Amino acid sequence: MKLILRAGCYALVLGLAAASAVVAVAQSTGGKPVAATAVPPAAAAPPTVTVTERALVRYPSLEPVDTIHVSLSNPVQIFDAVNQAVRNDNWNCLSPVSYKITILDSPAKTPPRVVEFRDVVPDGFDPRTGKLWASCDGAGDPGGVSLFLNSQVKSTDLLQVTLYYSDGGQTKILAQSDGKLKLTSTSQFTSSGTLQSTPGEALTNGKTRDVGQMTLALAETNLFHNFPVNFYVKSTDLFSTDEKDSKSAFLGTFGAQRDLFPRVYSPLQLEERIQGNQVATNLSAVTSLSLSLLAPWSKSAPVFNNAVITSPLAPQLALAAIYTHRINQLVTAKSSALQVEEFSLDPSLTWSSITVPVSCEVFKWLNKIGKPKPAAGAPAASPTQYCMGSTIDLGAWYLPLDLTTAQTQRFEGYGDASILLPLAGFGMFSRLFPYLTSSDPTKTQIQIKYSDSVNAANNYARSRSWTFGFEALK
Repeated sequence: MKLILRAGCYALVLGLAAASAVVAVAQSTGGKPVAATAVPPAAAAPPTVTVTERALVRYPSLEPVDTIHVSLSNPVQIFDAVNQAVRNDNWNCLSPVSYKITILDSPAKTPPRVVEFRDVVPDGFDPRTGKLWASCDGAGDPGGVSLFLNSQVKSTDLLQVTLYYSDGGQTKILAQSDGKLKLTSTSQFTSSGTLQSTPGEALTNGKTRDVGQMTLALAETNLFHNFPVNFYVKSTDLFSTDEKDSKSAFLGTFGAQRDLFPRVYSPLQLEERIQGNQVATNLSAVTSLSLSLLAPWSKSAPVFNNAVITSPLAPQLALAAIYTHRINQLVTAKSSALQVEEFSLDPSLTWSSITVPVSCEVFKWLNKIGKPKPAAGAPAASPTQYCMGSTIDLGAWYLPLDLTTAQTQRFEGYGDASILLPLAGFGMFSRLFPYLTSSDPTKTQIQIKYSDSVNAANNYARSRSWTFGFEALK
């Protein structure tokens, strides 16, 4: 009973204190009610702009460059923000000062690192003029722009793109990317290798033998940035388990190229090479001047994309004029010595990345073999398109200074055809080799190839053979 009375007294005291506080507040405000303190609303976050990586080639220098593509039309919030900003004289979607690319380090750096870029190139053409977009005036805007990077970044760097302009001394942010973009092709260095078995390979001593071969291709496709001519170095080699293999070769090249015609892919290339077989019993210094042509894709696309074949590029035609100075020559019982100073012509046709559409359906079935069934209720994985690819190379060597046994000028034709099967297209390999099949399906392939080849690095030794191998590209 005493506890109940004591609790009642405490409640009465607290009630009187609260009433006194209300009276005091009423007296200080003249009896008027007090409004709650207004909390300023948080600034709305800018809309998220979609950005992607694109690897392009600059014309006419043919310099390979990394670019970041910025969508200005999707989603609709970006389109609206851009079209509202055209009323401000400080905003121009084609000006580099309207964009900023920063690297999101962890932990964050102050100030954040900034990625330099040099050009903003719009998508497509202005339908009113038929030329590239020259401004963003609201009457019509490009659907997107590409920012041409002026510096390289690491493939692990997270990049964020910001669209902004100054308004009355303050920075107005139009849109910002999510900061998750990584550039996977930040280096212009490329490499590829193939391990292959060649039954009955022709040897330089006239015999044949089953051999193992490894091809290795390395290239730095852009030695100097911001230069009117693209300089590059590359090496293309084939090493065999038998040094007398007629296909063995090494080829080191330093070259320069520039596009000749502005509206047609037409690289003019000047190259200096050192070539020979793998033991250098044949060794030459070579100077080559070549011109390549590729049919305009707008006209050739319908021809090379149909129900039978699909190809992202038309066949490439090339003609090379070559001067060769022979340092070493391997003369066998079945070959004669060639001219020490020689001139030759090499017309060629290269057609790569040919896809047979019907093979895509076959790979849909093959890709299921060996893969575990998804658990009940698990989200379905996004389908990946796997198809059989192929490449074709045709060409000839015309050697006017070398005569045949019939005393006619020498003409040697050559060619090869390859079938490429993506390793990731076989479900069984996904389980056995997850590292090799988890990324780009074109990076690891099974290669089946037939060649009737003439090896210029080995005194034009001819061989005909099938090869079966595994190809990895980086």
